[in-house]
Amino acid sequence: MPTKRERVNRTIRREEIDYLPSQITFADRTRDREIHDALGLPVDITLDEHIGNHLVISLTKHDYPLFFRNDLQLMRELEADGYVRVDEENRVIFDSWGMGIRIGSDGFFACFHPLEKQQSEAFAARWMPERIHEAVTKCMVYKDFRWMLLDRQLPDDTIQVLDETVQKGIDIRKGFVAMLNIKKTQIVEVFQNQKEAGIDRNFKGSAPICSSLKKGTQSGGHFFKMWYDCPDDLKEEFLSRKALPPKTVTGGQRIAQLHPITKEVVHVYASVSDVIKEHRFSRASLYNVIDNEFIAKGYRWVAHS
Repeated sequence: MPTKRERVNRTIRREEIDYLPSQITFADRTRDREIHDALGLPVDITLDEHIGNHLVISLTKHDYPLFFRNDLQLMRELEADGYVRVDEENRVIFDSWGMGIRIGSDGFFACFHPLEKQQSEAFAARWMPERIHEAVTKCMVYKDFRWMLLDRQLPDDTIQVLDETVQKGIDIRKGFVAMLNIKKTQIVEVFQNQKEAGIDRNFKGSAPICSSLKKGTQSGGHFFKMWYDCPDDLKEEFLSRKALPPKTVTGGQRIAQLHPITKEVVHVYASVSDVIKEHRFSRASLYNVIDNEFIAKGYRWVAHS
């Protein structure tokens, strides 16, 4: 019997097949878990497997508002990353193109189009993803391109004049902070963030760490650099001795991986997304495992406070 991949490829090549490949994709992917449970499927069988889907739809974060609009926690996480805007009061999710998708709808309901009513620049600025808005207003590069708001009344062949590009400085507010020795030849320690580095060095706040990062000066007998700015050889040497601290995730739910028999904590993941990425769970399957205390992928899984 041919595999699903072979069956699809044979269909594309118009070759003989045993049956026509099929595909059912639900418009509201947040309902997958309810449907899975209603069908009484075992935890190790996904809904896609049960209904015989032949295609795996890989979504980018720009696509999530369409399929996961009813998962407000996920939408808030995407909003923090600059992919969507959440208007919970009016029950609308605005994607990165400005399209409005109705929260709570069973199907895809695009309830707003930014060009429909020739909206003002003020409206566009309100719902524009934060990083694009910053690129527009501060003349910065985002995703290797310059961005600007255009007057829709101008002819399409109008040549737009851009102001001089402003080079954005390195964002030193987020990420691991490395503490180097006085000769800058070794990473002594790595902290979750500037605050944790300041606490470790017995500073009253994180200002000395921030100043050291910006100016490249000593602070408390050490130099500090963002982890991603450190030379690869220093990072490799540090990782041969120690592990990086756990990631700090704002608004994320940490998930603990437990031994199936002893229930001892094997590993703590910083977010649901990290578990999904590493163990290839669907979000619905992971929640089902947690809620029903099932064993999946050889482990138990619980929300970790």
